[in-house]
Amino acid sequence: MRKEDQRFFSVLILLAFLLLLLFLAAKFPLAGTAVEEDSMETETAESEDADALSDAYEKAEKTLTLWCADPEMEAYLTQCALDYYKETGTAVRLEIQDPLNYAEQIYEESIVEEGMLPDLYLAADDELEALVLLGLAAEKPEEAEEADLPETAKKAAELRGTSYGYPLYFNTPVFVYLTEAFEEQPASIQGMLDFISENDLPIEVGNIVEWDADDEYFDFAFVGDCFSFSDEEKGHLSVTRDDALFEKKLAYLKELTDSITIDAETVSEGAVVSHLNHAATASAVIDSDDLSQLSVPYAVLPLIPLDETLSMRGAAVTGLLLLNGFSEQQEAAAEFAQFIAGQERDKIHELTPHFSVYASENTDGDAAVAFAAYENAEPMPHSMDSDDFWKSLRSEILKLF
Repeated sequence: MRKEDQRFFSVLILLAFLLLLLFLAAKFPLAGTAVEEDSMETETAESEDADALSDAYEKAEKTLTLWCADPEMEAYLTQCALDYYKETGTAVRLEIQDPLNYAEQIYEESIVEEGMLPDLYLAADDELEALVLLGLAAEKPEEAEEADLPETAKKAAELRGTSYGYPLYFNTPVFVYLTEAFEEQPASIQGMLDFISENDLPIEVGNIVEWDADDEYFDFAFVGDCFSFSDEEKGHLSVTRDDALFEKKLAYLKELTDSITIDAETVSEGAVVSHLNHAATASAVIDSDDLSQLSVPYAVLPLIPLDETLSMRGAAVTGLLLLNGFSEQQEAAAEFAQFIAGQERDKIHELTPHFSVYASENTDGDAAVAFAAYENAEPMPHSMDSDDFWKSLRSEILKLF
């Protein structure tokens, strides 16, 4: 056969093959395309279902009211309300309130006729005694013991042997350092200072360690193991202090001020986080919530010792879901509270900067470290006069700066 004929037949065969491929592609679409289309259809259906659920919830009569003064919890509590409506048909009204005079707002709405009282509300554990004495916190219904709940959370919800609320989330101080500054994790504050005195850091920093020295919550982290509290006497906080240990702590902090520069009037909690993000400090004591704001390579630890003999221990704030003692729907409110604390606990850190109080939700990463710090922390005192202690501590620490 001549070469021209061979080329002609080769072209015909190629054309026939291409036509066959086009026919097969039209008749049998690629599996990947079908999967992609199915996925898009599923996402569209889920979106439409979510919109329909939201519309139905908005139109439904609200039979329970939930108050919260923490805007960062709004997305989470909104999701809880939607999920509860989907499961039970009960619609819960969520209202975000001003944190200023929050307890007074609840009380005023609870005692007046035709008041829009909350059937349940979120509050910090350090407000518990005031809320109990005002009649705003009903005793928690008896339930099976929560093995997943640490003692810190149980103590936070308890006043003089009685449990009042459902612990949901926590805040506690943690230690953070820039991994660009330290190849190995620091063993103590003094260990960092000794290392830096003998070695140059890979990066240039302004401070070795910082914290908001004008906030007693962070100051307490350095001296927390010097104190123990009791609120057995109604309306009064009994404080026991290890004076010898406290004086050692103050002496160490005084020496520390020779190595670092902290202006208590300007270094706020937000400023410390900003300094970390801009490598202006090599390490810091920050709140566990602030981890969500860090944008630089970092590592987090529970509070590290000051030196070989002096340890650190922070305070813990626990967010409690409380039943209003004035509500006539306490049973229904308790069912919703149990739903949130039970079925919705896995969404807390997903939708807020907070970490859940439940051990099973904090098994790795930053969550595990923050939870370890929480387990070792001192629950915030409940007593109504506890502000006197915090003001006194702040005043004593500020003398050093």
